[in-house]
Amino acid sequence: MGHALGDFYLQYSELAIGKDESIKKLLKHGVIYLFSMMFVIILVFSLKLLKWTVIISIAHFIVDLLNFFIKKKITIDDKLDALAYSLDQIIHILVIVFTAAIIYFLSEPISYIYCI
Repeated sequence: MGHALGDFYLQYSELAIGKDESIKKLLKHGVIYLFSMMFVIILVFSLKLLKWTVIISIAHFIVDLLNFFIKKKITIDDKLDALAYSLDQIIHILVIVFTAAIIYFLSEPISYIYCI
């Protein structure tokens, strides 16, 4: 939920386009993503998972930063851009799944504060 909030719903069009052109806008996106993830984790789960939210958000920013530099070096047409976007989202989701697996294997206690 936090990923969808930060990467889609709270990212307005100008920022979505601008984060590929400006480090400042990429940082702004990173901060919005971090706060949306924190909001969901705190409301739905617990403060104990906050450190993992920060780790996921840093990984998200690194993936976006790599994407930024690749797009600066390579001219990307629409077809390749769609592929790059899909790969970007797959990597973001894999980071979240991998982190969830680490939390599970480390037996981090998860308590649900509120869950529908």
